Amino acid sequence: MVSFTFSFYSSRIYNVGAVSITENNNQQSIKEQAIYSRDGVGFTVGIGHRIFINWTHFHRYSPSIYASTNPSSLVSDQVLAEVRRGWQFRSQISNGIAYDIRDNVFNPTQGYDLLFQIDNVGQALGGQSHFDQYRVLAEYYHTWFDYSFFGLFRNNALRRWRVVQEFRSSSLFTYQRVPYYGKQDPIQKPYIQLQDLQFLGGYESLRGWFYNDAKYPAEWRDGAATRMMFGSELRFPIEPTLLWLVAFFDAGALYEEVNRATGVRKDLFETYDQRVREAQMKDPVG
Repeated sequence: MVSFTFSFYSSRIYNVGAVSITENNNQQSIKEQAIYSRDGVGFTVGIGHRIFINWTHFHRYSPSIYASTNPSSLVSDQVLAEVRRGWQFRSQISNGIAYDIRDNVFNPTQGYDLLFQIDNVGQALGGQSHFDQYRVLAEYYHTWFDYSFFGLFRNNALRRWRVVQEFRSSSLFTYQRVPYYGKQDPIQKPYIQLQDLQFLGGYESLRGWFYNDAKYPAEWRDGAATRMMFGSELRFPIEPTLLWLVAFFDAGALYEEVNRATGVRKDLFETYDQRVREAQMKDPVG
């Protein structure tokens, strides 16, 4: 990664950065637990500007190419469709603004931060994916007490060992758009690709649920355009800069514009009730 910082005023800092991204994933299809590969390469270049002390806004451009290959026999129809398309081009521009008054960006103990970001993918930028994405993030940190226990132990070092609770809300809304140049068959090349969908499960979205869980809800496996998550963590420091004991609560939900689905995803939604009934007949107890 290459980054340059230009300081013009004490309260205004401009940042220009560029990063190269190479991706090669062997992953399980969360539809049928089958194997396929997704290979991609791209880069990101952007500029950021700090306003006063706590405000920041940024602008990034991220072009990339990717392809799905080497599918096994049990991959979903969505994956097979991606394999047939071959290499795809994706072009994205991101604009965002953030407000941050946390006391420490690495191990916050108090304060909060807010982020609002808009991603424009495809449309006038070209490529095969075409949608707008809105991202809203809010995090709040509160210190309940430290290991001096309200001054019971007169040791200033213990004041670093703070029991902190984090409250977090993260929402991502995706809205399908149409190409600006020429025409694109939405059935052969959907405007929202499989990799652009949102899923629940795993550390970064909903801890406690994983794709290979036997009880992983079937309705989550197809992904969705919109995801909303809420969570809270209660952190007990073992070593304040490195190690914490954490108790957490996570909740999340997926939403989809079923009336705008095309191709394979339209078939998935139209046959959902039938697939649920068939699953219940095969396993009435489960």
